[in-house]
Amino acid sequence: MLFPDRDFFFEKGLPFPSEDLVILCYFIVIGYVVYLPLAYFFGIKTNVVISVFLAVILTTAAFIFQAYAGAFGPGSGRYSSPYALEVVLVFTKCLFLLLYCYIGSFWGVEILKGQFDKLYFLLAWLVVTVGVLASMYIESAMSYKRVLNSHVNTSIEVLSNDFYPIVLEKFEFINAKEDHRINVPFKHTTPDLYPEDLKDKKFSLTQYRSQHNTVIPVGVDSLYFKYYSIVENKWYEDTVPFKGEELKISRKYGQKLFTPGLSFFIRPDIIDIFSQNQHLFYYYDLDHTIPSEEERAQLLGKKFNDVERSSLEKLMRQFEEKVSRYLKPESYKLKYELNLSRYNLEIIDLFNFKYQISEKSAEKYHNNFLPRQIKVSSKENTNFEPFQIFFDEIEITQAAERISDNKQHSIVINISLKPSEIILKTEQKTITLDKNSYKLNVITRPLGRG
Repeated sequence: MLFPDRDFFFEKGLPFPSEDLVILCYFIVIGYVVYLPLAYFFGIKTNVVISVFLAVILTTAAFIFQAYAGAFGPGSGRYSSPYALEVVLVFTKCLFLLLYCYIGSFWGVEILKGQFDKLYFLLAWLVVTVGVLASMYIESAMSYKRVLNSHVNTSIEVLSNDFYPIVLEKFEFINAKEDHRINVPFKHTTPDLYPEDLKDKKFSLTQYRSQHNTVIPVGVDSLYFKYYSIVENKWYEDTVPFKGEELKISRKYGQKLFTPGLSFFIRPDIIDIFSQNQHLFYYYDLDHTIPSEEERAQLLGKKFNDVERSSLEKLMRQFEEKVSRYLKPESYKLKYELNLSRYNLEIIDLFNFKYQISEKSAEKYHNNFLPRQIKVSSKENTNFEPFQIFFDEIEITQAAERISDNKQHSIVINISLKPSEIILKTEQKTITLDKNSYKLNVITRPLGRG
């Protein structure tokens, strides 16, 4: 092993040597060892000829490997024959490195033969070799340090309802003070569409996940986004303030900065930001433009095939009115009442975000959206029948507005173990939502066991 393991570097906040540097180190060490017997038994001319021959072999092997990677790797079918200049450059680099290794071996052999006055030449070769390798590593380490202290590692996902498909164009995090901008690369920028009958489709969330090793700037204070809402036929494009101070940043894995993954939930004219299922903040009244029919046709033709466009047309006809009446959920200060030492409580809110309520989190109020669905199960009683309750979005919103006096008061949601009623209460008012007398109609469904 020429290098310590990766943990040695990471614990000291240093980068592991780059792939190019590792290859170069091994090339020089192996080349030096190979040339020692050659330099001992053969003269300079013979070794130059051997070096040319080895350079041809290495150049050929390099392009064979490149062709293999192009044919069977991620870029399958995209490999093209190398240009003559490219072949000459690779050959020249190989020949130079081989001759450089031979020079070091030559001076080493001379010393072995008793010509100790040649020691200065070998030392000079070693100084140049170590100096070049060290400078390469120092340059990468300095770059790593700059990135280490100016970037925060995280993951980004953009979410939308299946009946509200969007085309992502750009998500860019900005530190305006330092003019530092980072564009988030996504694995996919369009929704998956299938030709099945959309009327029978059970709608859920469409996820657009960022690629591995996503980073955002330290001190991020702004967010630029651009995306196309297909059903609305609107381009949303805006630069908005971003509350970077809300992010929980820590150091780990070699002193890198990390923050938990961020989720951006997109609805008509609103974006909500979550981290670890906790609501951070939101944007609304977003700037947008309406493209012409020609621009729309060009965009859809570029992003989707014929089958997908057919599904989109069906989806747009079916859900145009639903999207136009799309509600903007408001967050409330909420607290749930249930014996959480004995029961599990899972919430799916009006934004379709799912999260567990723990004993600790239930002790205080949190800014969250009203529940769309509540699931209760026992931690220890196998005879307890687990249940889930579905709420009507409009009715629970109206109840919350009424009881909180338009968000002036925090709300406690008391959950009965006999799922026939749910109680919303504040310090001043109480509303009981039951299946019989209240318009909401709480629906219970057993979850089943196992």
